[in-house]
Amino acid sequence: MQDTIIYNGRVITPAGLWDGGSVRVRGNNIAEVSKQRIYMPGAREIDAKGRYVSPGFVDIHVHGGGGEWFSNPSPDAFEQIAKLHCQYGVTALQVTPSALPMEDLTKIFAAYRQWLAEGRTGGSELIGIHLEGPFFNMEQRGAQPPQFIRPPTKEDAKVLLDNADVIKEMTIAPEVPGALELIRELAANGIVMAAGHTNAREDDMLKAIDAGLTHVTHVYSAMSMVVRIGPWRVPGVLEVALTHPALTLEMISDGCHLPATLLKLITRARGTDRIAIVSDALHAAGLPEGLRFDFDGQAAIVDQGVAIMADYTCFVGSIQPVGRMLRNVLKLTDVPFLEVVNMATSVPAKIVHVDDRKGKLVPG
Repeated sequence: MQDTIIYNGRVITPAGLWDGGSVRVRGNNIAEVSKQRIYMPGAREIDAKGRYVSPGFVDIHVHGGGGEWFSNPSPDAFEQIAKLHCQYGVTALQVTPSALPMEDLTKIFAAYRQWLAEGRTGGSELIGIHLEGPFFNMEQRGAQPPQFIRPPTKEDAKVLLDNADVIKEMTIAPEVPGALELIRELAANGIVMAAGHTNAREDDMLKAIDAGLTHVTHVYSAMSMVVRIGPWRVPGVLEVALTHPALTLEMISDGCHLPATLLKLITRARGTDRIAIVSDALHAAGLPEGLRFDFDGQAAIVDQGVAIMADYTCFVGSIQPVGRMLRNVLKLTDVPFLEVVNMATSVPAKIVHVDDRKGKLVPG
């Protein structure tokens, strides 16, 4: 097997930036990272010409791309999505369906297992499934299909536990009936539990955190904020997400979902070591402006660089892969370059417990 050596790069490592560094790759694995140039007879050499050499990006919230959805339970659809995002430097994706009936989710579990069994390559690695729904608060559904939103049952818990080997993360509204019990059961089985599409108040969030909730999905989108009840101000999910030491969060950094001021507020309040940049990309990622499409019976359009409901009442999702979103964070905030890279690499990898093999340039 021929090794590939990338040399003369600005190599981003856990120890810092190595100017003039090198990375040696064998097959699909990093074999060596060095501050100096690596020499090996017969190796293929790539001159980075002083450019940055970064870990592959890790997107833990992505619905599709290149015209395909992860909600389509087909390994071929999965492959199209993986190839599209890989073109933008994303080397790890979580398969993220939207709110669906449990029977449809089980088909996605089966398609993912088939993908793994076939050992498909050529695009981003699919590192697990992120279930965004269907156990949401209807008042905060955003663009999620209302016909599928409901509270969880004991039968749902059994199906999810039976598939805990492929489920990495689940987004849930902590205040819906049965949610706390489900959070406790799934978290105990290694699934990252996240709050999202929720009207929870601070007390609800604290109970959920005690049950095992550790993450918050697309901060500011489809979540409660501080309200005034009589003379008292009562924090919502947003305020808990920005302050509680047990929580990490993700932000959609396309410049549309979150304007510059909010990006600055989030990064300064939470700290970049607990924030993941996510795409929340739809099938429209990589497709042209003006595209009209049906989203589970709801008319939507791609306009001004974002997917939006045709009546312009709310965003549906992003059309930018994570690789593009880094530029937005660099342009719209004062976060240092290496911290921005970490928010798309080591931080998301750590959130979903794949940091032993993703998110950093180290041999292995």
